[in-house]
Amino acid sequence: MPLALTQDTGGPIARTVADAAAILDATVGYDPQDVTTAASVGMVPNSYLDVLDPNGLEGARIGVLREVFGTNADIQNVMEKAIRDMEAAGATIVDNVTIPNFKEINSYGSLSAWEFKFQFNDYLESLGDDRPYKTLDDILASGLFDPSVAKQLKERNDRESLDDETYKDIVLYRTRLAQQAVLKMMADHRLDALIFPTSANPIVKIGEEQTIGDGFKLSSFTGYPTVTVPAGFTPDRMPVGMDFIGRPFSEPTLIKLAYAFEQKTHHRRAPELTP
Repeated sequence: MPLALTQDTGGPIARTVADAAAILDATVGYDPQDVTTAASVGMVPNSYLDVLDPNGLEGARIGVLREVFGTNADIQNVMEKAIRDMEAAGATIVDNVTIPNFKEINSYGSLSAWEFKFQFNDYLESLGDDRPYKTLDDILASGLFDPSVAKQLKERNDRESLDDETYKDIVLYRTRLAQQAVLKMMADHRLDALIFPTSANPIVKIGEEQTIGDGFKLSSFTGYPTVTVPAGFTPDRMPVGMDFIGRPFSEPTLIKLAYAFEQKTHHRRAPELTP
């Protein structure tokens, strides 16, 4: 289901990095129905499983994006421990690298506020004539949605067209600014990857508002590959994730780094009810 196809990037969710690599093997490649995948021709390795190296952090240069860490002390402590663990595994940590033009990049809105209605309606149509709801209008009329997203759904359903200068500016300028910022930062510091917490804020209880900070924007605004791994736990046993983001088609490098971190730390704990 699309949120905003211009910034959506699909990928596997798995128990381990090895499982994610295996699923990626089965899903990558050119799809004639998705022109975006044409760029991957000649860029996909024989198998992402080939890069699984428990010593993959040795000699790697990792940039730390503290400006998207947020202010939560528990998240900060988990990330500090993760950084020390990577250093102990042989990585060179380049601390507190900054994102060029990040304030300007952040000034642009999310494309989901623009594209969602039109692409979601296309998605519903693809489900066939037997689908219970034909459009987003139908779902809103049914009332069968969580109250926490009511305002967003109604605002997005009110969009009448994508022929708008604000929307076009986001697509043209935000994407270019974000991509150039990441590439320049990585080139200037000779980095293999950048890291930041998956969410700058702890998990909240169901029904409360979850905010995650700005780190995710680097992935969604650029479309560049990102791998998320468990980084540790807060004192109340809530999980904290860490993202590795890299250059276009750097999945093999990111998988190698994430796998090495996973094997050195073993942070994942199986859920008690759904292991």
